[in-house]
Amino acid sequence: MAKEEKHFHVTIDGKEVAVSEDVYRAYKQPLWREHKRIERSQKCDLGKKRCDKKCDTCPYSKEGAPLSLDTMFEDGLDVSDGNNLEDVVELKETIKELYKALDQLNSDDRAIIDRFADGESDHQIADELGKPQTTISYRRKVILKQLRRNLDGWE
Repeated sequence: MAKEEKHFHVTIDGKEVAVSEDVYRAYKQPLWREHKRIERSQKCDLGKKRCDKKCDTCPYSKEGAPLSLDTMFEDGLDVSDGNNLEDVVELKETIKELYKALDQLNSDDRAIIDRFADGESDHQIADELGKPQTTISYRRKVILKQLRRNLDGWE
């Protein structure tokens, strides 16, 4: 059975125009990229988990969502165990700031920090990313210094 040839069209001034696959992809790529950027900005930050889009039952709040004492208690907050409520709220805010700072990293730096946070050594990270270990060690130090500076000395 013969393979069916695909036809590509773009809409210009309300009219569909037949174009090659290369032209179609070049035209659509920025649109797809922007669509994905918007889609990512609306998702909860779940780390390596995927969002199931059931926000009413999701234990992770979207960025910028107001903190809720109910949610904090459901997450296991127990003020009676000696935790100061102000300290807990401050910690949650610091964690949000950390995620914002991490989101500003480029993809290579984010890959290094994610693996480092998972407990991998510089050697393991270098092997996985195909880069010299000295580069990984240097980048990790620079990234952590940048994160500390962005978080006003948070350690």
